[in-house]
Amino acid sequence: MEHELIPYKTMPTWTAETLPEPFRKMHNTKVGTWAHLTILEGALTFYELDEEGNVLAEHLFTKESEIPFVEPQAWHRVSPASDDLKCYLTFYCTPEDYFAKKYDLTRTHSEVIEA
Repeated sequence: MEHELIPYKTMPTWTAETLPEPFRKMHNTKVGTWAHLTILEGALTFYELDEEGNVLAEHLFTKESEIPFVEPQAWHRVSPASDDLKCYLTFYCTPEDYFAKKYDLTRTHSEVIEA
């Protein structure tokens, strides 16, 4: 990965039943936000989508999988692939965006970043 990333938010552990509905539908991450799935048990299907919702690629992830980061603004959706699914999601950003992302502040001014 070409960016230095740091985690700013980790979601609760979800199961096949509690995986939120918005994640099961077409969505993307915010500008400057990378997402990383961690599978604790079971399996999850990850769908890479185009802007119209067409499936570009389908991946089956388990706890043994090397799951890549979801790039900012990449369209995707997920669905449980097993009844015993347990997973969580962590959001990452670059160091200069950390406080803005973590505490919902405006982005650090470019002159401060350059200093």
